[in-house]
Amino acid sequence: MFIRNINVGLAVVCVVLGTTVTTAETVCYFGQAPDPESNDSYRWVIPIEDPCRCTEVKLGGVNTFTSRLPFKVKYYDTFLQSRNSDEIQAWLNCTCRDPLGMESGAIPDSSLSVSDVGYAGFSAEKSRLNVTAAWCPVAEDQNQWIRVDLQSPTTVTGLITQGRHRSNVWVTSYKVQHSDDGTNWSDVTGTDGLPVKFQGNVDNETPVTNYFPAVLNTRFIQIRPLAWTRYICLRFELLGCRLSACRDPLGMESGIIPGSSLSASYENNSPGKFRLNAHEAWCAFVYDEDLWIRVDLGAVTTVTGLITQGDIQKYEWLFTPFRVQYSNDETNWSDVIGANGLAIQFQGNVDGVTPVTSYFPAAVNTRFIQIRPLESYISVCLRFELLGCRAA
Repeated sequence: MFIRNINVGLAVVCVVLGTTVTTAETVCYFGQAPDPESNDSYRWVIPIEDPCRCTEVKLGGVNTFTSRLPFKVKYYDTFLQSRNSDEIQAWLNCTCRDPLGMESGAIPDSSLSVSDVGYAGFSAEKSRLNVTAAWCPVAEDQNQWIRVDLQSPTTVTGLITQGRHRSNVWVTSYKVQHSDDGTNWSDVTGTDGLPVKFQGNVDNETPVTNYFPAVLNTRFIQIRPLAWTRYICLRFELLGCRLSACRDPLGMESGIIPGSSLSASYENNSPGKFRLNAHEAWCAFVYDEDLWIRVDLGAVTTVTGLITQGDIQKYEWLFTPFRVQYSNDETNWSDVIGANGLAIQFQGNVDGVTPVTSYFPAAVNTRFIQIRPLESYISVCLRFELLGCRAA
């Protein structure tokens, strides 16, 4: 059903990477547009880059410009009308935007380091959001940085910044870098592959929130001021979620991942048999080295692990070991690797009933996941669930 003759408008038509998030209301509209990944069938869509900023959603009309937008939108099979921000956030699955502990102190002072210890009273521990000071280095150049060691791989989705308390000094733009080892750093980049220049503050007190174009899974975060008013002074909070909070079922058992998103190298039965706790399992009765089962998650998703089962009826199961691979184009595949840089051989099941949960050393952001059995006992039979969280 198409909805026509309804005015379409947006309080915020487009969100540019690095723009300020304010508490002002953002009214968004659910329209219908052809989905190129569903044979151009019409589906519901909110044609802005970050629907999680919507404070109210209404019904819009039909549009054909969605495919020409400079960012990727998400399509839905149903729609929502609401003025309740909490309901909207839950419906859109806007997860993983929690404070990580700068303001609360959950991130200890020992995890903070800076390029310049700063003036007395303005050292690294004063960089916490809403404290009565700020981190202010003595040097005033673009070589300054403040670094956070999150101690373990953590999903980071953005940050909140402020200037110096009770003083007209603040950072007006900055870039963000991330690292897994504290030595080799990568910039947060946009769709053009260039470092994102995030918009900073316009005064010393008003918090400004910036979300990253894609979620990061990293241990170290570094902020590098690029421009400032009078002096470099900064307070901030990191947003995201600990990987332990990103271990939700992604939809194999529930059916949220449709059968059309499942494929295998040995297709002897229906995709519905792939699912955790199904009455039957997917089975390959002929083992070969190129055996695989593949899931298309539909969009880049944070995946942190999986749960496997064997076949409850045939007393056959996925036997140890198996590898997991991931890809964003279904052509170029990477292995989930360990600290030694080698592909991990995950332990499978020892019976056909008991679920076995395997977590990855670090989360992967990917669209496609592939399970590759490496050995078999009698035959390879498998039911499974993927764990992680959808990117907001």
